[in-house]
Amino acid sequence: MVKNVIEFACSHNHGRSPLAEAFARTMLNARGITEYGITSSGTRANKIDAMLIGGAPFPQADLKFTLEQALKRGIVPSDSLILRSITCMETVDEQDMQQLQAHARRALRLFVDEEHAYRDEAFRQFSLGIPKSTHSQTVLRPDVLLWLGMGKSNTMFVNRIYGGVKIPVIDTLAGYATRNPGAEFKSGFGGSLQDYLEMTEVIRGYTHQAITRLVEERKA
Repeated sequence: MVKNVIEFACSHNHGRSPLAEAFARTMLNARGITEYGITSSGTRANKIDAMLIGGAPFPQADLKFTLEQALKRGIVPSDSLILRSITCMETVDEQDMQQLQAHARRALRLFVDEEHAYRDEAFRQFSLGIPKSTHSQTVLRPDVLLWLGMGKSNTMFVNRIYGGVKIPVIDTLAGYATRNPGAEFKSGFGGSLQDYLEMTEVIRGYTHQAITRLVEERKA
């Protein structure tokens, strides 16, 4: 078993973390470095899958974010219920909440389908080969050396499951790359293709910095 696994994680393991995984593998291969295994996962993959099919309700923060993005895009009607839910979710009754959940579910399905298309285009434009066809839930792994999440919510989840052990090193991708623990970058999820490609360029830069740091520190 490879004991030097680098794991990248986002929420659903559909876009950001597979991109970082592909960039890291490409960069290591270009340097002829073969001692690291590269993988990716999603800290909320199972939860989001359940939300998509209606098997679990949207938590309030997810509901608000999804409705805000959908409203900007004109995917949901700009009626009083939507606007009220975004500004004051606590005033929404149970019947209206069911309607909001249905709106959010439809919007999330659209965003996920778009992300697949945008991710495929990013893989093509950045010459990364074929995207992974499956996504994985983040779990505790004894072989992980370095664990890099796309955001703080990802690292909060994984810190809980690893229970504060020293290995793996756990940080955000931007945090580890810039030596500014917990640093984040803007997600392109729910935006335009251009937003997504700009995010991909950011991921490429941070992945290069992270890989360079790891290799140099392991040599020291």
